[in-house]
Amino acid sequence: MKLVKHLLFLLLISSSLLASTTDKLYWLSVGALVAGHTLDAVSSYGAGEANPLMRSGNGRLGMRGIAIGGGLIGAVVLAQQLCGKRSRKAFVPVNFAVGGFRTGVAARNFIVLRRRAYQR
Repeated sequence: MKLVKHLLFLLLISSSLLASTTDKLYWLSVGALVAGHTLDAVSSYGAGEANPLMRSGNGRLGMRGIAIGGGLIGAVVLAQQLCGKRSRKAFVPVNFAVGGFRTGVAARNFIVLRRRAYQR
């Protein structure tokens, strides 16, 4: 539960950037990207992880994997910022697509968790 609170806090911070900038569609797409990562991390925490970079010693997704994923998202947003304001508009559909994909993965994870709970 503490993890969820911290991830939601980060999401609120990133959404506050939306109100303070003029390029609102770009920041909305960044919010979708961060929200997709957050939902995927919450839905996958403690579950088995196939990616060897993200899994911990017991084969499950832990805080190390979530930190690596968050760091990658941060690096992507930083790289987009360094491209300049005009070039950032090209990243809007990509950010929405990746955020939507990660949200879909999170929805699948929640469905799988729910099925496992009913099978017990």
